[in-house]
Amino acid sequence: MNELIMLYGARVTQILEMLIEQRVPVIMTFLKGHEWQSARVLFTYLENGRFDVKITPKRKNSSMMFQLNQTVGMSFRYGFGSGYDNFIFDTKIVSLVPASGSNLDGDLSLVWPQQIEMVQRRNYQRVNVPAGLGKIDVLAWRHIFGQDNKQILARKDYHFDLIDISASGIQIAISADKKPDFQQGQSIGIKFTALPSSTPIMFRAVVKSILSAADGKNICFGLQTVGLEASPEGRLILQRLCDAVEEYRQFATVQK
Repeated sequence: MNELIMLYGARVTQILEMLIEQRVPVIMTFLKGHEWQSARVLFTYLENGRFDVKITPKRKNSSMMFQLNQTVGMSFRYGFGSGYDNFIFDTKIVSLVPASGSNLDGDLSLVWPQQIEMVQRRNYQRVNVPAGLGKIDVLAWRHIFGQDNKQILARKDYHFDLIDISASGIQIAISADKKPDFQQGQSIGIKFTALPSSTPIMFRAVVKSILSAADGKNICFGLQTVGLEASPEGRLILQRLCDAVEEYRQFATVQK
């Protein structure tokens, strides 16, 4: 199994200090209503038990987007040479007033993480579905909301073929005549079974790209996972995606 690497104690402190010293950009994910949102942040201040981040670029009324004790996910890339690993953890907003004393809108204070998980770079290399597995069905759906954007009125489902997979997302294809009404930037639900002997994997994803095949018969959608770093349950799903990447890679090697 291609396991995520767990970091604790002094190693966590070293990483947080490095984020400040090198001004490493961090992606913070959080739920707003029914949808996952993301913001780019920089770490600005550390003290025992908490740390500050600044939303950059600053969003209008940034502090009004969050609530005390709200759980958020953190994700950043760091490495050497041409490669990088991805580091993830979840935390909670402990104060809308930063520990550093800054009163600037867009600064937040959060709980010091007990652990940070490292996802190795090889998991982010996309792997095609091995030919020997045949077609892998992917159920994808979007919700239809009421006027207040809070109540879910209905759900529209589509069935796609899985093209490739990585820890950061999947690529799927569907016949052009089915005309799925997914839009770039839209959040959708995903469910598929990577191998016949495995249980289904289900998560939320954001539509990053929409491309027509060269023959015009199919439409390909590039999907990015979102929010998995923000909870232990989400990180288990990420682990299963990493496992599927490794299993596909090994399956393809055996076929050669």
